[in-house]
Amino acid sequence: MISQALRIHETTVHRHLKDYECSEKLRPENGGSSGYLSVAQTIELIEHLTENTYHHTHQIVTYVMEHFGVQYSVPGMNKWLHHNGFSYKMPKGVPHKFDEAKQQAFIEAYEALKAACSKDESILFIDAVHPT
Repeated sequence: MISQALRIHETTVHRHLKDYECSEKLRPENGGSSGYLSVAQTIELIEHLTENTYHHTHQIVTYVMEHFGVQYSVPGMNKWLHHNGFSYKMPKGVPHKFDEAKQQAFIEAYEALKAACSKDESILFIDAVHPT
């Protein structure tokens, strides 16, 4: 039941219970590794990433290599970013030829056309993507 609740393998649960019985050890002592960047470098990188937006993680990896001389892999940098509170959000798509004035003019013309049509008439939109 413990392995199901914690979503870990049964042998891992048995090992932890055995460790506790033998030495009253309450947590694993592996602790992870230390970071590649110093505290000052980490602060400097966080400030840089807060001010500058990168579209890809490999660009951040290149920046870190050029400025700090520290090599990260892309998955390693992703872990560093998540550990330091950064997250990726999919950008909202905006048409590259977007013109707010033209869009507002179309909305006004469309509303006027709807008001001028009777209830029995339909307004049709034709999409010219694939002429078949």
